[in-house]
Amino acid sequence: MTSARFSTFLTQIAQALREEKGPQLAYLLKPTSEHGKQLVKEFKNPTRQSLSYYEGSMEGPWDEIAIQYVLVVNHCAKRRAAEAFKEECTLVKMSPYAESRKWGVYYVVGLILKCYFRVTYRYYLGMLSFLNEDFAKAEQELTLAFYNCYTKARANQERVLTYLIPLRILRGHLPSRELLDRFPVLDDLFTPFIRAVRTGDIRAYDSALDQCERRLVDLNLYLTLEKARELCIRGLFRKVYVFSDIPRIHVLR
Repeated sequence: MTSARFSTFLTQIAQALREEKGPQLAYLLKPTSEHGKQLVKEFKNPTRQSLSYYEGSMEGPWDEIAIQYVLVVNHCAKRRAAEAFKEECTLVKMSPYAESRKWGVYYVVGLILKCYFRVTYRYYLGMLSFLNEDFAKAEQELTLAFYNCYTKARANQERVLTYLIPLRILRGHLPSRELLDRFPVLDDLFTPFIRAVRTGDIRAYDSALDQCERRLVDLNLYLTLEKARELCIRGLFRKVYVFSDIPRIHVLR
């Protein structure tokens, strides 16, 4: 297509679509192709308004794609890469929701994450479940992320444990001192809660919630650790039971 008018360009796009010729369609929409230069000569200073005459000339959204192509090649010819990029982005926003190319991108990214970024994939699945309060699923995914994480990637391990430790606390599984010693930041954050749960000290637990409130809210951990307060109450009841040495709770009449 060395010398083509826009109407011919539309016809060739329609033919490529009808015959399902992907490579030909890709060539027709290539910004640096020869026919793109011819369209630049035909439309000196094209605008969306001046090209609106061609809207509806073929099945959507391909009429919009063809119009946008003229605007893109015009910017490319004048070495305005940023403007050409904006025109491409505008096209994506104008596409119908069900036909948006973003769905294809999301699908491919999902496959890539599963294959090549398994730890990242598990981490974000765990975080999504955590924010949806599906704590069992969150613990499962974050546990897989932690055990598959590279041993020298301390920052990544700390990021996973920031949410895995509260989930374990919520189930009554307290982290070991050896684990906390490896991560001083997490040790400083969670040790007051762990100590309060082990001793059944509700006042200390509430005090830790108050002192760390801002930090816990920023990490989306406040409500989770607030729920874990029941473990502290359970620890207090257990402690009272052990010291009282009475098999049944005395009920006042």
